[in-house]
Amino acid sequence: MKSPKIFLKPDKEKSVLRFHPWIFASAIERTEGFIEAGETVEVYSSRGDWLAWGVINPYSQIRIRLWSWEKEKIIGDDLIHDRIHKAIRRREKFLHEEGANCMRLIYAESDDLPGLIVDRYADFLVIQFLHWGVEKFREIIVQKLIELTNIPNIFERSDGDPRKLEGLNERSGCLAGMEPA
Repeated sequence: MKSPKIFLKPDKEKSVLRFHPWIFASAIERTEGFIEAGETVEVYSSRGDWLAWGVINPYSQIRIRLWSWEKEKIIGDDLIHDRIHKAIRRREKFLHEEGANCMRLIYAESDDLPGLIVDRYADFLVIQFLHWGVEKFREIIVQKLIELTNIPNIFERSDGDPRKLEGLNERSGCLAGMEPA
């Protein structure tokens, strides 16, 4: 199946070329293909040069959240696994400090996982899915988190204004394992 294509207005590719993770609605010239919220899209310059892979939300001013600037690294299981693994590995040294059993494991765009926040509290992970891109991959993300952290208890706190701005309903509850006491 072909991914929808997004073409930017002239000179709007500069931020994409500098690896900025957002494309605003005002930067888009046209689209090709059927588009729905959470859809993986290919981003092109106005001249037709391929730029990046992203996830679109036609209801948000931040229209596209970019995930990959390499054409062979399409958004999916492998890319998500690699990004979660790198984020956890980046913070491993802090987990071995005395009394360090609470920390932020994944911090959205800072870890190349736009809209995903994961905090560790001892034997629990608390996760926030803040936009359509991570919402669409929620099952894969939960599976990879359990696999890579060996923490089976995951609680979701996807509530508040960011989800409302993205056109998503608020959600809160246990996704895996036990609920926190």
